[in-house]
Amino acid sequence: MSEVKRYEINWPMEEEYEHPQGRFVMASDFDVAQSELAALREELAKCKAQLEHWHSLDMQREQRLADAERRNAVLTKALVDTREALGREYWDQYAGLDETRDILDAALNPTESGAGE
Repeated sequence: MSEVKRYEINWPMEEEYEHPQGRFVMASDFDVAQSELAALREELAKCKAQLEHWHSLDMQREQRLADAERRNAVLTKALVDTREALGREYWDQYAGLDETRDILDAALNPTESGAGE
């Protein structure tokens, strides 16, 4: 609307007026259009802010999902290692208990395994 100019006139005239100096519209129409434009720009700014907020939440969710997937991999490995330790032929009342405890402790304590970082 930058090339449209407003005019105010005291006698009846057409809605739009072409003139060598530019295109003119009634002041009241111009003001209404400017008001609508300002409202639309404000709504656009709100929508952009909401979109940025959703994007931020999405990035946080992706990070939590990646962290959970890493933690899941650690725990899955711990279960596999434990199963292998329990399945060894030399298993008796005491054999492998320390190793099993170490495997489970490493998986269940994220600060030692690095999964919580």
